[in-house]
Amino acid sequence: MLLEPGPLSIVVDGRRVDRDIIDRGIAHAALLQRELAWIVRVPTRTQDGLLAPIAEQWRAALPADAAQAPITVLRSAAYGAWLAQQPAGALLGLAPDRRGGLWRWVAPNAEEQHLTACHTPLVALAAAARPLRQILFPADLTRRSAPALEATIALCRRFGSTLHLVHIFGGPPRPFDATEQTERSAQRTARALYDLDRAMLNTWAERARAAGVAVTAQYAEGEPTPQILRYVEQHDIDWLLLVSHGARDQRDILGGTTTAQLIRRTNRPVIAWRSAASPG
Repeated sequence: MLLEPGPLSIVVDGRRVDRDIIDRGIAHAALLQRELAWIVRVPTRTQDGLLAPIAEQWRAALPADAAQAPITVLRSAAYGAWLAQQPAGALLGLAPDRRGGLWRWVAPNAEEQHLTACHTPLVALAAAARPLRQILFPADLTRRSAPALEATIALCRRFGSTLHLVHIFGGPPRPFDATEQTERSAQRTARALYDLDRAMLNTWAERARAAGVAVTAQYAEGEPTPQILRYVEQHDIDWLLLVSHGARDQRDILGGTTTAQLIRRTNRPVIAWRSAASPG
């Protein structure tokens, strides 16, 4: 099951010790009630004799009450194999690169590379960790997102969080399966499609209520990223939980998916993962 209990591994750049990332990682692990581990990435050509000193350098930077957390120094060439071995329930923490525009092509963002490469959920570490009181799940209302919804409901139930389901009418095409496409094709008017989406959002909200989670369901119209960011500020959202289906049109390819844009632009912590059927 997505987001079941497991470790939180914070991936850091081994070329320098970053005390800000250390503080962020410890704070986020404490809020999520996760065991903490450190993955120190170093260039592939790093000599064997340097691996242990790099690990000790990072351990020396940890506060005393966190100094026993496991530290693994990984060459970049071995990182993909390590990711593939992560157990169910594992989370991977990153400080988002937040590069936009052409910079994404020159130096791809680590968070986007992760969502393309694997299904292990990603924690995008915010500058300040926040309690899990108000959680936003942007609802695209597709069957492909249903497992992510169930995982979000379970997380809200565990932490006593209020769940905000927000559906945006507009934006890039949604990843409907064949059955959903048939159902939507049978609708003769835009109003009928609108009513279909409203009914599905209400169904999703009822799932949360049936699990004992406080929930609010809202609608907006326009481009998803600015609408969601506006909602985050207006409702003092603490965390965003996002599911990525990969790039689905030219806008996603050039500017990043909605998930990637939200990670880049929000100042809130984010948990994001790639949907099971997503190509990246």
